[in-house]
Amino acid sequence: MKLFKKTFLWLSENYRAYFRGERNQIAQQNLRLLEHLSLIAAGLLIFFFLVTPVVLPDWTITLYHILFLPASLLFWLVSLVFQRKKVSCRFVSLACLLFQAVLFSFVLFIDLLAAPNTPASFMPGLCIALPVLFIMPFHYSYGVMFTFEVLYVWAASRFKDPFLAQYDILNSVVGIAFSIAVAEVIMRLRLRDYASRMKYKQLSTLDTLSGILNKMAWTESVKQYLWLQGPSAACSMAILDIDDFKHINDQLGHFAGDQILRHIGAVLSEVFRATDLVGRFGGDEFVILLKGTTKPAILEKKFRSIEEQLSHISVGEMSIKVTCSMGVATAAGEGIEFDAAFQAADAALYQAKSRGKNTVVISRCEHNGCIS
Repeated sequence: MKLFKKTFLWLSENYRAYFRGERNQIAQQNLRLLEHLSLIAAGLLIFFFLVTPVVLPDWTITLYHILFLPASLLFWLVSLVFQRKKVSCRFVSLACLLFQAVLFSFVLFIDLLAAPNTPASFMPGLCIALPVLFIMPFHYSYGVMFTFEVLYVWAASRFKDPFLAQYDILNSVVGIAFSIAVAEVIMRLRLRDYASRMKYKQLSTLDTLSGILNKMAWTESVKQYLWLQGPSAACSMAILDIDDFKHINDQLGHFAGDQILRHIGAVLSEVFRATDLVGRFGGDEFVILLKGTTKPAILEKKFRSIEEQLSHISVGEMSIKVTCSMGVATAAGEGIEFDAAFQAADAALYQAKSRGKNTVVISRCEHNGCIS
């Protein structure tokens, strides 16, 4: 029972995270699938037109068969237009669901109305194939499928010979049962692949010692934020440096130094908001981008909180005091770039060190330079 519960929780958590985190990628894949599947459907229909009269000489083409061809080509054109215009994920999902509904509609017409005196051919196969047609939450695809299954059962009971109807209904139900099994296996594989990719992504972006962003990940995240905000960006960039860290390493050893770095990573993650960008730049230097925060009083309060939490760090059986210096560059609507902000924060850090360490220096960046 515990194993089942644990498995269910893993599936549900990763299921939500997958469709939330991979939304844009899934939409792009679904668009490409719509392009290919609509062409494949049209190609299979033409093949069906050519081969069926040879196998079944008495077979005649119906209006339902003819209309299915332009309908498939229409979805192919829609997929091309959507790829060029880069429409929202919602429109992509709607187009894919509509394509599935059209498939079911024509299969229902062809299997039941066009040939009421022959066994159904397409409904069971479509039910099995549906889970692999598009990448969608279960309630989307199965909502469409169960809706048309109800219509299929009703139409088969009404328009077909009772003997044939019961077998057609049974085959469609068996197809749905197989489709659920196929969908479950495929979704598990997708979720495991997603979890593995997220794990490797996390390992590539986090500093293994302090548990916060590494230099490259922090730099890229900050540059992306500044680019998205543009000239209206209001933020503060801070560089924090441990005072006399080399002396600590020489006196207490590198193990104690690593413990201190790990502790500072935890402190910074606690002091700053989850929306702020906190990283380790290298060695004993840490960097922070505070989004939307430029008031000196708030920045000084953050520094005092860090100072307080570093006053007693447990390293084995010892309790040591660590101090740090911090340089901050603030900008509000100045259109500041990454390099300029970093250089300003670095210059402010140098001033903090020259003033006796264990202090913070805040400079305000404007078009004509930075003012401390």
